[in-house]
Amino acid sequence: MIKVCGQASIFIALAAVCATAGFAQASGAEPAPAAAAAGSQDDAAKQSFEVVCSGCHELSQATSQHKDLAGWTDTVERMVGYGAPVTAEDQEKIVNYLAATYPATAP
Repeated sequence: MIKVCGQASIFIALAAVCATAGFAQASGAEPAPAAAAAGSQDDAAKQSFEVVCSGCHELSQATSQHKDLAGWTDTVERMVGYGAPVTAEDQEKIVNYLAATYPATAP
């Protein structure tokens, strides 16, 4: 189901991402070891995906699909073209998260 994606929902999604980033910086936690850092990067990518994508449609619309890296790249670029508020850095993280979590199924 596609939700109507207006300026208000985009603003709310963007504000949530910014608030989460600000909270993480304000916590002053010590840097994590490399393995934990990779896990936190995955968590951050998942959170960005959930916040940004749920601003316009149900997450199941994306999570029910299985694509390779090129397929997810095309999808995310198309969503950005529709107005999804994603930085280039987050776009890459989201694409990598989706490709790793929802890969193309074998024929």
